[in-house]
Amino acid sequence: MNTTTTASPSPYSVPNIICGNNDPLRAMRRSALTELVGKEAGGTCELIFPNHRNLAHNASKRDLEFSGSVFDEARPVLMLEDELRPHSNLIKAGARVLDLGPSPQATQLTSIDPALLAGWVNTPELAATTPLCVLTPWRLSCLINFSKTLLKMQPDLTIPFVERQIFSAMAGEMERAALLGTGTNEPVGLLTEPLVVTLDLPVGEAAFAEAEQLISEAYLENSIHVLTSPLVRKNQRSLQREPNVWGDPLPRSVSPHLATAGNNAGQIAVVGSFPDLIIGTWGGIKLQSNPYSRSPEGFISALAEIWVDIISLRTGSFKIINPATVL
Repeated sequence: MNTTTTASPSPYSVPNIICGNNDPLRAMRRSALTELVGKEAGGTCELIFPNHRNLAHNASKRDLEFSGSVFDEARPVLMLEDELRPHSNLIKAGARVLDLGPSPQATQLTSIDPALLAGWVNTPELAATTPLCVLTPWRLSCLINFSKTLLKMQPDLTIPFVERQIFSAMAGEMERAALLGTGTNEPVGLLTEPLVVTLDLPVGEAAFAEAEQLISEAYLENSIHVLTSPLVRKNQRSLQREPNVWGDPLPRSVSPHLATAGNNAGQIAVVGSFPDLIIGTWGGIKLQSNPYSRSPEGFISALAEIWVDIISLRTGSFKIINPATVL
């Protein structure tokens, strides 16, 4: 049966679910997960993701274990960002997932300051201190249940959906923390970051345009996107838009985590250059199974965990639209 298609296949399309032959590292992850849940005494494994987009045709197992060191455009592989994207509108808006190394330790990234300009002829004056963003690893975990009988009967079909449950849970919590995180045992979210400017404007096209202008005047814009609540989308759908001589409206998507946020529940939006939002990870996703936790019911449990921090390279790349009163 011919399963090829000209469109980019979903991570859960039939070719990827059945064989995964185009991604050797993904095949290794699934083999490790299958072996883990099949052990009677339980065990641990790590779902490893590549640092680079591609791996060579002749990549050895050692190359794969160390996340790849060479490129080959003919053999694409899926990174952690690719696996999380179907479950996260934050990543679809442009937020980037960066592998910061195998050891969970604080990491510094250079911030982006447009005031530090290059110069002609004479060397420009340097800032006294280079601005740095510090990422601190936080442990993100989820507990999932497997049907052991189903896994033994149809592992090639079941394991991709086990993966999907893990990626969906983790992507959803990363998005919540990136927006609403308190900074206590989790990252600081954009809505709780005091340096992100809030605009007291009715949520709508005029406010989006105002935020876009402010971001563009102060910073080099980079794929500005609007992230709104489901209520804002509902209200916007009922409006007729006038033709815009500048072009189509800003691209936008919805985050369910904004449904209850804001001074008036759901009347809120985030406008920003989301590529400046970094989701830093340390190592892969580690799993530990407990095959006896629900053994009388035919289930086993597995704890999945990863070290994560989320930070904006420049807070001025984002504006929060949060009206004090609904007009």
